[in-house]
Amino acid sequence: MHLLQHHWAGLERLPFVSLGDFPTPVQPFAALSAASTWIKRDDLSATPYGGNKIRKLEYLLGAALESGVRCIVTTGAYGSHHVLATAMTAKALGLQTIAVLVPQPWNAHVEENLRAMVGLGIDLHAVERYRDVAWQMPLQALRARLRGEKAMLIGPGGSNPRGTLGYVAAAAELMAQIEAGALPSPERIYIALGSGGSAVGLALGLAALGSSIRVHGVRVTDPRFLPRKSLLYLAYRCWTLLRRADRRFPDLRSTLLDNLEIEDGHLGEGYGVETEAGRQAKEAAAAQGIALEGTYTAKTLAALRAQAPSGETLYWHTYNSHPLDEALLRSPLPTWAERLRDETLAKP
Repeated sequence: MHLLQHHWAGLERLPFVSLGDFPTPVQPFAALSAASTWIKRDDLSATPYGGNKIRKLEYLLGAALESGVRCIVTTGAYGSHHVLATAMTAKALGLQTIAVLVPQPWNAHVEENLRAMVGLGIDLHAVERYRDVAWQMPLQALRARLRGEKAMLIGPGGSNPRGTLGYVAAAAELMAQIEAGALPSPERIYIALGSGGSAVGLALGLAALGSSIRVHGVRVTDPRFLPRKSLLYLAYRCWTLLRRADRRFPDLRSTLLDNLEIEDGHLGEGYGVETEAGRQAKEAAAAQGIALEGTYTAKTLAALRAQAPSGETLYWHTYNSHPLDEALLRSPLPTWAERLRDETLAKP
């Protein structure tokens, strides 16, 4: 459980499986010309696949193993990093993955991830609308149970109360790095806000540890998909889980997410659609050897660059930086995906 049990020993009873290489490094990052900016390298969180999902999966798959689950049913967009990370780590633990995929704009990055999903042997089910996930996931779990396989449902991004624990632990990791002198204490942290678990867990953990650091969650999904009240509910449920495990965990009910600011204005035309500011952020990061993608991390860094905050700032890098196995990338696309790709390429 990394450093959480050093603060609250009762949290050791929460199911957990070690999947990552922690702590992830911190280093100077010249994202702005006139401010001190650092980067937290969660892109190096695990091998062969890193990114922010690994922290969540340590708790999610830990609970699955403890419960005797043999099959994970999850969901994400066509090129979902969450689905890919879940399947890769689950397979290493002997678990099968079923994924319900929802539409997103087609591009080369989406195609690459989708080919890798096929190569990993994920049982893929594409739906036309996001609301279809609500009945498709339970249906796939039922089919697994009828085959004699106990299934666990993991929602978008792994952002349920148990998955959010991963970023409560990440807050403790960061505070330990600050105390050890690895970086100065930042005034603010910029992190992508998609399904919410990373930003919520980080804000919750920092508040519990008495830190005044503010978390800036850069929204990359439609606000109707995840309004602030939903984030508050997620934070409350995660806090409840922590409090039940150890009654000494601080009572944060009256101040839940007071340290989380939601940065709107960088979504652009929608989820998965690149912005010009995002492309410029990708170029700036690439010049320093950091790879971004257009859906999450480029928009997050673009928000930081646009606001140009003074003082110490930390950019939390959530993207996987390890290249995918070439054998996975040679996997054939599903028929429905080939049609979508051909339709996209045929447009003027």
